[in-house]
Amino acid sequence: MPARGAPQPAGAFARLRHGVHKPGVFRLVFDFTSPVDVSSSRLVPHGRDFHLLVDVTYSPSAPSAIQPAGPVIGATGLAVGNAAVPAGATDGVSLANTTVSGPAATRATGISKPGALSAPQPRPASRGLTASPQWVITIDPGHGGDDPGAIGPSGIYEKMITLAEARALRDELKALGRYKVVFTRTGDTYVPLRQRIAIARAAGANLFVSLHADKTQNASVRGLSVYTLSQRASDTEAAALAEKENRADLIGGVSLSDEPPDVTNILIDLVQRDTMNESARFAALLVSELGNETAVLPKAHRFAGFAVLKSPDVPSVLIELGYLSNPTEEKLLRSPKHRRALANAIARAIDGYFVRFEARNRL
Repeated sequence: MPARGAPQPAGAFARLRHGVHKPGVFRLVFDFTSPVDVSSSRLVPHGRDFHLLVDVTYSPSAPSAIQPAGPVIGATGLAVGNAAVPAGATDGVSLANTTVSGPAATRATGISKPGALSAPQPRPASRGLTASPQWVITIDPGHGGDDPGAIGPSGIYEKMITLAEARALRDELKALGRYKVVFTRTGDTYVPLRQRIAIARAAGANLFVSLHADKTQNASVRGLSVYTLSQRASDTEAAALAEKENRADLIGGVSLSDEPPDVTNILIDLVQRDTMNESARFAALLVSELGNETAVLPKAHRFAGFAVLKSPDVPSVLIELGYLSNPTEEKLLRSPKHRRALANAIARAIDGYFVRFEARNRL
């Protein structure tokens, strides 16, 4: 939300706070110095923009605790039609003897430093997170089927490495006991890029982690990197979303089909910008944790317009686990021990993300 649009303190009104309350929900909080009653709230056209008006009256009998008076926007996503979810999407995969899984239809209802290889760190303690599964993590093993991805000097395919790493990460997360894991593919099958997003959103994902391995003509280049959506790609995607003819369930099940284009654009922009901020926070934690286990590229957090990063409401990252074109790094990526170390680091970053997320949004 642009700072220029924030109301200034006046009377009993102290300030406006806003942000993602929890994955999928954007909240506005109005702070007052004395109790008030909220009589109405509405969006009012103002030139090319819209103003949010909230009518309040002083009420000595009102509860003293501050309550969110503004609208709560549930941002669970676009109506994407039938999203094909591979059978057994919450199951694991193995590097060898993988089989092709047939997809089953499911309905989507909403919008640097080089480090030596070390033994996996102890699994993170709960640090205040709930013990029962609460957060949904979608793991996206890159490529698959007729798309092998990069090919290493030994002939190993990127699609095999990403499947194996996905399994290792799934095992780490399940061992923690507080995450539900959903795969975009479990076998050697190709899933279209947009369908991978749809699978995550149909599952109500709180984070989307896409796994890849890089390749370059220079075999000496090595290092891991983490990508999030670039601003330019985000703006283009938001414009495309706003142009959709069927806007039902575009934002958290709230139909925008009868709303003026400017309202649609404002809501999409609010949700997507907060999603990008959350993605960037998660990426920073990933770079920090993974840098303890393997070499990372300079400025390892990078930005691009990868299709799988374009969910408007699910914080998303794409991890390039290393360069298959580098013989040393290829050997590491083929090592179960190394893959477990990477998975453990990613799990620590996920835990750290949600600890910080809950702390930021605790009112």
